[in-house]
Amino acid sequence: MLVRNVDLWANYFESKDDSSVHALVEAYNDWLVKIVKNLFFRYHVEVYELSDYLHWGVIGLIESIRRYEQIEGADFKTFAYKRIRGEILNQVNQSTEKIAQKKYLKEKQVRERVDSLVENSKQESDFEQFYAISMGVVLGTLLESEFEADDEDSLLAGVYGTQLSTGVTSYLKQLSEKERIILNYHYYYHLTFAEIADLLELSKGRVSQIHSIALNKMKELIKKSDFEYFL
Repeated sequence: MLVRNVDLWANYFESKDDSSVHALVEAYNDWLVKIVKNLFFRYHVEVYELSDYLHWGVIGLIESIRRYEQIEGADFKTFAYKRIRGEILNQVNQSTEKIAQKKYLKEKQVRERVDSLVENSKQESDFEQFYAISMGVVLGTLLESEFEADDEDSLLAGVYGTQLSTGVTSYLKQLSEKERIILNYHYYYHLTFAEIADLLELSKGRVSQIHSIALNKMKELIKKSDFEYFL
């Protein structure tokens, strides 16, 4: 793992592109989840779930990756831990103000998904549009629920761990890298389209478009397979 991380860092410092950042996020995912779970149990606020802490934690991790400079004696995990912990505790300390925002954020994520599907099915007939939107919402719900099934174990499994060997998430392997990254950030780390757009330096509209295209691709892949759900 250490050798692999060295290679990933070398690739990041050479390219500093989205895929190299995401590769490092994946590499440190298990470590991140351990920190998140520890902070969740130590500083638990009733209104928040483990997924909220993971959301904040990955933002801290990505910021750490982008701000980290290899200086002799500087350890990335030490550097990143402070930022991750700080990001989470800053959010927790604002819990009173954030309660309403949490509800709004969840509603916003759902609206973003529906708007994405609506915008990218306008050329279809009314029935085809309704079908595309309905099935897209169902597929997104299945994707999110599979990532979060059994909170204790599934998070520790990692995004590209055992979960991808079965169920809906197995079809992510057949998408493009950008499509996988966007679905991963939205459904696993619970980032909004706006947050993803900032991280990937894309427009929010482009993120929405890629999200819809990715779900449609997954739907078509599932229809061609023996998958048990009626997509």
